[in-house]
Amino acid sequence: MTRLAFLALLLCAASPTLADKANVRGCAATSAIVADAVALRAGGADQSNALAAVQAKVTDAKYAATVPPLLDWVYTLPQDQLTAEAVTAYKQACIAQLG
Repeated sequence: MTRLAFLALLLCAASPTLADKANVRGCAATSAIVADAVALRAGGADQSNALAAVQAKVTDAKYAATVPPLLDWVYTLPQDQLTAEAVTAYKQACIAQLG
């Protein structure tokens, strides 16, 4: 019985850590989408072509729905912000909102 209680305590303690890692992975995945979108736009791709290219590259279906709004955001950025700094800022904001 003591082992069972210890196991339950261990699982409860590990759950937030596992969730945090999953959320950080989510930020990394969406940051990769932003990076692709920034590179495509900086290279002169129009939004519809960029959308098709990025959607084709997303391998995890759970992130497919994030592509259109992320591309919408990237296409609102001024040309001088189409740099790696935009991707870094997005990733930092994503991780910061995790709490």
